[in-house]
Amino acid sequence: MKLYFKILSAAAALVLFLPFSPSQAGVSEAQARSGSVKKWTFMVYMCADNDLDARGPEDIAELELAGSSENSNILVQLDRANGPARRYYITKRAPESPVDDWGVTSKMEADLGELDMGDHRQLVDFFRWSAENHPAEKYALVIWNHGSGWKPAARAAGATNPETRAIAFDFDSKNSISTPALGEAMRAMSGIISKKVDILVMDACLMQMIEVAWEVSDDVNYICASEDIEPDSGMPYRPVCDIINKYPKVSARALSIITAGAFAEKFTKTSTPHTYSVVDCARLGELKTALDGLCAYAITEKERLRDAVKKSAAASQRFTYRDYADLGDFIIRLSSADADEELQLKCALVKAAYMKCVLSNKTYGEALKCASGISVYLPLRSVKQAYSTLKFTADSLWDEMLRGVLELKEGW
Repeated sequence: MKLYFKILSAAAALVLFLPFSPSQAGVSEAQARSGSVKKWTFMVYMCADNDLDARGPEDIAELELAGSSENSNILVQLDRANGPARRYYITKRAPESPVDDWGVTSKMEADLGELDMGDHRQLVDFFRWSAENHPAEKYALVIWNHGSGWKPAARAAGATNPETRAIAFDFDSKNSISTPALGEAMRAMSGIISKKVDILVMDACLMQMIEVAWEVSDDVNYICASEDIEPDSGMPYRPVCDIINKYPKVSARALSIITAGAFAEKFTKTSTPHTYSVVDCARLGELKTALDGLCAYAITEKERLRDAVKKSAAASQRFTYRDYADLGDFIIRLSSADADEELQLKCALVKAAYMKCVLSNKTYGEALKCASGISVYLPLRSVKQAYSTLKFTADSLWDEMLRGVLELKEGW
């Protein structure tokens, strides 16, 4: 309880410091004045049709400690193992509240039967239902599940299929939402509300990657996620939802930073290693441009710079998937690996853009001390074929650098 109040107090201070946000696109002034539109709709797409089944009701119980209010709608779509999917409108739990067969006290708004929540169209359908039935000025979407960054997910069946990767593993359908499909989903969602989705939270492992962020950056303002494995109990929901109830005018930027702080407070207290960061998608274009400049120079001067690039890549901060590296740490190491003035300038431009892009970065643990907020695919042996299907690969020079400077061949 002391930890909770510490988080809330720190968050409140941040809310007061950062500016509030005005009414945003997709909501008319008349709607806002009438009270039919709340300040926030907070949605959790809870794909528990897998080995996380028991965690779903546990996190709903935490959400019920906050509950929806006159300022917020808190909504969950939960699909369980060997069971149907349900939609809940989360209300504050009272000691005497009756519970359903899943231990939930909140109102069940729909029993959907068995769903494939590894299908991105189900994610879009949940968002559409939320926006149409519980509209708000600002929207936060949480995707709750396993994650594998951009890569094929070995735990989702079809791992040999390059289109099966990323997030939302449904063990029943043996499907998951690929990175390109996540991009399609976010485009559809921004179309539904006629503006960018304010916050995308990925309560899943390994998802704070530049490849994933680039895929959704045109349709999302801020991304909250972890570069590495998330601890088992995942995101702390109560302090975040309490903030939107108590301070409904909180901006999406401030709430994203609060989310990172709450995550770090939760796991630092138990000395649990973790990473968590917030990415400002509006700054990703500048970062990619600077990174392309560095890659282009490295490719042009590859014979002279190859050794420095290889050594920097090999020494960079790595994560549970060993071909995922911290992008910021790689750039820092590369800038120190060679005295070439042009290389120094290119690295400095990337560093400057990177610092603007990462709004908050939280790490704990000796093995993660060089994590700086955004990971990148940086293999040392071969480049997976599936990497060519990503938007970041098509739009950037990163893969050309991997092949041309690091001399990596294409692999499975």
